[in-house]
Amino acid sequence: MQERQGERQGERAEREERAEDRQARHNERQDRPQTRGTQGRQAERRERGRSRHRRTVQEDLFDRIKVPSIEKERVRFACDEHGDWAEVGRGSYGCVYLGLLDGQVEVAIKDFYESSSWELVIHEARMLLFLQDTHITPAFYGLRRRFDVSKEPKEYCIIMEYFGEGRTLFNVMADKIQLSGGEWLDVVGQLVAGLRLIHTKHVLLNDLKADNILIDIRGGRKTIRYIDVGMATYHQGLTFQLAADQMNKYNFLAPEVREGAQTSFKSDIYSLGYMLEQIHRLAGPPLDGLDTLIAQCTATDPAHRPDIDVIVTQVHWHMVTRAHPPRDVSPLGLVASNSV
Repeated sequence: MQERQGERQGERAEREERAEDRQARHNERQDRPQTRGTQGRQAERRERGRSRHRRTVQEDLFDRIKVPSIEKERVRFACDEHGDWAEVGRGSYGCVYLGLLDGQVEVAIKDFYESSSWELVIHEARMLLFLQDTHITPAFYGLRRRFDVSKEPKEYCIIMEYFGEGRTLFNVMADKIQLSGGEWLDVVGQLVAGLRLIHTKHVLLNDLKADNILIDIRGGRKTIRYIDVGMATYHQGLTFQLAADQMNKYNFLAPEVREGAQTSFKSDIYSLGYMLEQIHRLAGPPLDGLDTLIAQCTATDPAHRPDIDVIVTQVHWHMVTRAHPPRDVSPLGLVASNSV
């Protein structure tokens, strides 16, 4: 009996000794200074985790945006001389028609093709609503719906501002509609300032081209609106699921995007530069001083493309120096007289 007790006491002492050794080794590891690389990797992992959490929360908030609905009876389609709905334009996901809201307000009605999903319809509606405070997209009124149907895309239309008679920047350039040099330069200023407003809200357009810019050439100042934001994304890019030979047809997309990379702010910059190059060929001398900037925007390497803030500053600088040629003006807006 005493022998068994002695054995148990010995085993207990050994266990306690092993536990003390483990604790000592643990304390030693805790006291040992970490290498800078280890600390850096841990910090990066923590930051990636926080970043993923922020994106998840932000995307969730975007998906919760409540889109107002408009009763069918409040919207009427306008008809052309043949009695058909008056078509304003058409895109990849639907046709746009002229209509009247409450019998008074002219509106554009985006009627989606049957092949379009409900997710696409509600996403574009939310994106338009989300960008309203930029005032660079058409005013959004709501989704026209019927109350006796399920959520079928063909039963829903986006009701928005009818802007500039539906004329796009592509139409103006293709038809060679005459604008003065100053007017073209003003359009360029609006384009870059508008993209900065959109990027500031962490939105990528992903489909930036002259066909997706409305321009109102009536009256005085020629103003623009960004449209067709169904492919725009919030806090993330997207990858186009098309074959390489098909992607190569879309020259306005950045080279890396055509090769399968995800879209980014810099791919939007490339598309902007591509559009500015088209305008430059038409407008001529007023944009001559922006050659270098346009070349930088369309650089093959996205790392060599400037940020939108730099682009806005340089375009503003160009506009001011053209308006005030006898004076020296810095990009910071400081004006110095040539006189001493």
